Amino acid sequence: MTTACSPTRKTASAGAKYLLRVKDLASGSLLDDTIENAEPSIVWAGDTSRSSMSKRTGHALGFRVRRHVLGTGVALDPIVWETDRHHFYTDISESKSCGATS
Repeated sequence: MTTACSPTRKTASAGAKYLLRVKDLASGSLLDDTIENAEPSIVWAGDTSRSSMSKRTGHALGFRVRRHVLGTGVALDPIVWETDRHHFYTDISESKSCGATS
């Protein structure tokens, strides 16, 4: 399945909240997966079945990264990284060098 996701900004304030929806590009249909308060940086696994993203909790900046498997409930998303410094912004990105040794 080829998927695309586009966080939709729900508020116009500096504390913007995003709603994440996933679309199956082959069929053109939206999947049932809906993630509230997602940050706009999202990283997909190579097989596009999983994504990782930071989410806001209340008014705090995103301070934890969760992994979501398509077709599963958001409540089951495990935390894969977290900081106790809630005043810093957490961003994730893809890297080709991740895990590489020199």
